Amino acid sequence: MKSKFKDLTRFIPVIKDDSFGKWIADHDNDGTSEHPIQFPFVIYSKCVLELEEAIYKI
Repeated sequence: MKSKFKDLTRFIPVIKDDSFGKWIADHDNDGTSEHPIQFPFVIYSKCVLELEEAIYKI
């Protein structure tokens, strides 16, 4: 149990200064059928992806 706790707590100092990711929004398309607007999405940071993986391992 201690190793699982230790594995998650190692993210605390990293998350404190992390931006968590970058939102991508479509500003190029006008919403017509030829140029439909794409929904916004997030490209998550490496820290967030590693935290997610650690949580799923537990």
